[in-house]
Amino acid sequence: MQQALFETVPAPMPPLPPIQRWWRLQGQARRAGRRVEPLLVTPRFMARIDAGTCPVTRELLRPRSAVVVALRADAAVAAGHLATLGAVAAAAASDAAGGGRWVDAWAVAQRLTAEPTPGTHADMDAAAWRRLAVLRSFVQPLTPAEAGMLPLLALPTNRLRVLSPVQGLQVAATLALRGADRSVRLVQLAALAGTEDTRLAMRVFVLTLVARCPAGLDSMAPAEARQALEDLWTDPLLQRRWQRLALRLSDAEAESLLLRARAARLFGKGWRPLDAGFAVDGWELPAATGSESRHAPRPTPAPFPHHLVGPVLAAGRRRHGADAGVEAAVGR
Repeated sequence: MQQALFETVPAPMPPLPPIQRWWRLQGQARRAGRRVEPLLVTPRFMARIDAGTCPVTRELLRPRSAVVVALRADAAVAAGHLATLGAVAAAAASDAAGGGRWVDAWAVAQRLTAEPTPGTHADMDAAAWRRLAVLRSFVQPLTPAEAGMLPLLALPTNRLRVLSPVQGLQVAATLALRGADRSVRLVQLAALAGTEDTRLAMRVFVLTLVARCPAGLDSMAPAEARQALEDLWTDPLLQRRWQRLALRLSDAEAESLLLRARAARLFGKGWRPLDAGFAVDGWELPAATGSESRHAPRPTPAPFPHHLVGPVLAAGRRRHGADAGVEAAVGR
């Protein structure tokens, strides 16, 4: 009786405040010898990129288990390539076998798939390594062929930037499945394609995409809807038809299609175009990838191409290069 009287239930740990998560990120970057971009990476930014579910392992994040990870190992810790992951996924992201490129994580997944019995590496299975590879691919330069090869097994996390216009089209079309008028909007998107051959490939792709839209998508919780949209891309036929379309697009054609679709309000407000220089501003990329930076010399003063990012940070406090990721477009 006395034992029952004095027995207490441990109080749940409160979530880590954004300012403490910001200090933790500063400490991690300092130990790794990396600089943190000071203009956009703020405690408020840390609150914006917070997540309740790990996008890689899909585990629920406990109050203090979330880790902010820089998806590009060759860049400064800056807005645009930071994501909130679980502890397991964060450790795997820094694993030597996983490397710093999306192709390294994809190779780990392929090796695990080829094993006689399904295995794990760094406590993650092949599906989780593929999702990590796709997350990394968003913030790395891709050719249209590479963008066509990658299934969209992970959607961009909040405030993550997508540098490839072709991959940006893949993301935007998938997110356009939200809403009762999805079929109308996606058919209108196909009509915007430049050539007849591209319009036909686009029409076949969007019809395949709409046909595989999960039942009750609009009534799902944000995390459930996100996973349902990602799981669409395990369908081999959908991936083949996306690859057929991607191989018919150049970056310029995909960018033009995205901008015309945005002007026609076919994709909603989950993203906005950003000049390529601003998309990687503050990343301090090495000279080998200097063409991604707005500080690199350019042969002509033509406007920078646009890339897929999210909407502005706030209506009253505009910042160049500020972006909010596509989680808002899936119901967050």
